[in-house]
This record gives sequence, structure tokens and C-alpha cells, in this order.
Amino acid sequence: MMGMMRPAGRGEGRMTATEQDVLEAERLARFRAWIFLVEALLFVGMQIIFFDSPAAERARLLNNSRVLAWIFWVVLLLAMMSIQGGLRSNKAVRALLNDELTRMNRARAYAAGFWAAMAGALGLTIVQMWIEVTGREAVHIIVSAALGAALLTFALLDWRGRSSG
Repeated sequence: MMGMMRPAGRGEGRMTATEQDVLEAERLARFRAWIFLVEALLFVGMQIIFFDSPAAERARLLNNSRVLAWIFWVVLLLAMMSIQGGLRSNKAVRALLNDELTRMNRARAYAAGFWAAMAGALGLTIVQMWIEVTGREAVHIIVSAALGAALLTFALLDWRGRSSG
């Protein structure tokens, strides 16, 4: 009988999960895979559109209210990447959502984000030899590259893991 399972989570290994908890965790995991994929595509797509626009248009779009909206979106996406198992679920469901595969996917996504940030920073260092880049633009490029890479990596790994399992 599948009625009781022992999820492997930090500090929660002794808790048992009911069949209902397992079904809820599976439903939320599939939803998470969709949400991350949609958010990743939206975020990366919006950044491509922004950086593909002319310099004068980019400068106009970097006013304070739009920058605050972008910062809010970034913080929200970072929170989504960091929250391990949802906020409204019980401990057993959170532990099931934060399984070994998810933790491994999150670690790989963080690594992809790190390397994208390094590539963005080094690329900007080279580009600044010929083109003036403001500090705000540089931060925008580096954060967008890092977060976009992390989101896409996590979304694709989570999607693949949920589809094959």
C-alpha cells in the first residue's frame, strides 16, 4: 500500500506523508514545472526585447518606476527559485516537493546562473572597450543573464524530470 511514505528532506525525514500528501505534491510539482517554464520564457523574452531596442529607447525605459517594477519581478522570481516546497502546503507536502531531484535541479540552475553572470560581466568588460555602458545597464544585463539562465535551467530540468517520471 502506498498510504505512508517517508520524504527525504532537511529535518523532516521522520515525518510520514499520506497518500493525499503524495498526490498533492505531484499536482503541485506539475504546476511548478509549468509556472517556471512560463515565467522563464516571459522573463527571457522581455529582456531580449528590451536589449534589442535602440539605445535611446532603452534609456527611456530605464526610468525609476520601470526599474522598480523590474526589481520587484526579479525579487519575486528569486523567491520562487528559493522557496523549497511552497508556502501554503503542510510540512509533508513541502518535503515531498523538495525531493532529491528538485534539490539537484535547483543546484544545477544556480550554477548555470553563476556562469551566465560571469559570462555577462566578462562580456561587458570587453564591450565597454568600444561602447559606453552605464552602471544601471550593466547591472540589468548581468542580473537578467544570471536569472534567465537559472530559471530556464530549472524549468527545463524540472519539466524533463516530471515528464519522464
